[in-house]
Amino acid sequence: MVKTIPIVFHGGHYGTFLEWVLNTLTTDVPIIEPFRDNGNSHQYIGRHLINLDGWRDYLANQSPSTFVRVHPKVSKEESLSENLNEIMRSVDHMIYIHPDTETMLLTINNFFTKIWKNSWNKMILTDVGPEKIYDCWPVAKEVPIDDIPAWIKREFLSFYLMPQWEAQVEWNHLRNWANPGALPVLVKDILYDFENTITRIKDFCGLTFTKSPKELLPAHSRMLQLQEHTQQDHIAKLIIDSIVNQTEFDWSHTPITLVTESIIQWRLRNLGYEIRSHGLDIFPTNSVNLQNLLYKI
Repeated sequence: MVKTIPIVFHGGHYGTFLEWVLNTLTTDVPIIEPFRDNGNSHQYIGRHLINLDGWRDYLANQSPSTFVRVHPKVSKEESLSENLNEIMRSVDHMIYIHPDTETMLLTINNFFTKIWKNSWNKMILTDVGPEKIYDCWPVAKEVPIDDIPAWIKREFLSFYLMPQWEAQVEWNHLRNWANPGALPVLVKDILYDFENTITRIKDFCGLTFTKSPKELLPAHSRMLQLQEHTQQDHIAKLIIDSIVNQTEFDWSHTPITLVTESIIQWRLRNLGYEIRSHGLDIFPTNSVNLQNLLYKI
């Protein structure tokens, strides 16, 4: 067993921020905020092992840290439960960050906007394959990915983004997996119940703090201020509800992202509606206009 506490998380789920918090609270390092302009915490380096292969290399090198962070599943062939079980065979405690229904779109938007310099290239060229967009929509192969019209990007994401995300996080995984040494922490716990969550982690892992969590409250507040996607889940629910209940709703004063638009399109499709989206580069901003674009499938 190694005296390490791995922070296991999917991209966009605040694992780097949590490692910074715990390292700051358990050492004598000064409080230096790790935030970039886009709200991630990637100015903090810490010890990122990337994936399970990185975890195996870490164990083999026998150069332990108190905290490390690792993504538990990075390809569809992997089993999240098997990977977590493998990690737990080497440690006494693990922190497992998992998404929740209140922050689903927040984490998906984070995943798409805060990790890579160009998420479109990553997703289309690496994860899905360029033929899925160039062969299925009216866009010439010589058109750069960045110049593909918004309506095509939205449609593409509406078919591929949510299934990819669900396969990665194995939605509702906590209903089927548990380990007495693993502490589940929801994304909303980190964002909206910070002090209690950090105290819970401290007690569960038997940590000794050199600072009070209260000393990090200003940094936590700053982090929250930088999270531009926190309203996406709420507004998307209101939009879907307005369509289902046929009520009027205007969201013109609360901008939604292309990613959120695509998830709305995906959810409507699952409810039996499709959007007449050809050429629809600007998404509607009220339920009346959106309703007029829908047809039953």
